[in-house]
Amino acid sequence: MKPEIGTSPSYNHCIDGWSLVCSSESDCSCFRYLVSYSPFDVAVEFCEALGGNLPSFHSEDKNNFIYVFQDDLSRGAWIGLKRKNITFEWMDGSMLDFTSWNDGSPSYNTPNKDCVHFVGFEDEGFTTQFRWQDSPCSELRPILCEMPILMASLHNH
Repeated sequence: MKPEIGTSPSYNHCIDGWSLVCSSESDCSCFRYLVSYSPFDVAVEFCEALGGNLPSFHSEDKNNFIYVFQDDLSRGAWIGLKRKNITFEWMDGSMLDFTSWNDGSPSYNTPNKDCVHFVGFEDEGFTTQFRWQDSPCSELRPILCEMPILMASLHNH
């Protein structure tokens, strides 16, 4: 299923400035993409200040939705995956049950590559693919924030 913006039951919505993205009928979130080049820690703080987090990905469908925001595949953006000791963990505490590493990543033998951003490219069939790349947390990248959808009350007051 191709992810789409704005397809969900009518009682789900996002606050202004955020886009509703559904990778399946049961997997909808609000996203905000900001071309504001920042180090990882600033991206985390910025998303938290907006009421969200850097995103976590648990399926290929959700991972590939990113194309709806991406007009320049080379920019990428930080995601909420960070190295803790020798393993990578989602910052929201969810299980790392899906990965989409780029060739050569993660680079376990390279020090200071503790944060993760996505990179985009077109494969031989001109299909946009998004893969993850570990990088130093001090690199400047755009920010992608995620927050849960808002559930409108179904009761009239």
